[in-house]
This record gives sequence, C-alpha cells and structure tokens, in this order.
Amino acid sequence: MMWLCNLMDQTGRARELAKRKLDKMTEDSRVSLEQERKRRRELEAENQELKRQLTEMDWRSTLFSGLEE
Repeated sequence: MMWLCNLMDQTGRARELAKRKLDKMTEDSRVSLEQERKRRRELEAENQELKRQLTEMDWRSTLFSGLEE
C-alpha cells in the first residue's frame, strides 16, 4: 500500500514539474513571437520609407533630367 502511495506521489510531482516546464516554454515562445512581430513591423516600416525615398528620387531625376543636358 505504501508503495502505491509513493508511486502516486511521484507521478503527481512529475506531472507538476512537467506542467511548470510547459508553462515556461509557452511563455518564452510567446515573448519570442512578440519580439519577432515587433522586428518585422520595424523592418516593414523601414522598407516603406526606403521605397518612398526611391520613388521621390526617381521622380526628381525624371523632373530635372532636362536641366542636366
């Protein structure tokens, strides 16, 4: 009977430990995903700005191409 109680106790402790590890891994992955989203948003904003600048430079080049000749 004591053996069965010890086995049930060990199983409960192992289950609790596994649950804590899973919770920590879930939290870490959530933080990692949030950081990845933030980095992606920053890169997209930078790309938009670079595209805008490139379009503006092309427009200026076209506009003033007659003056250079």
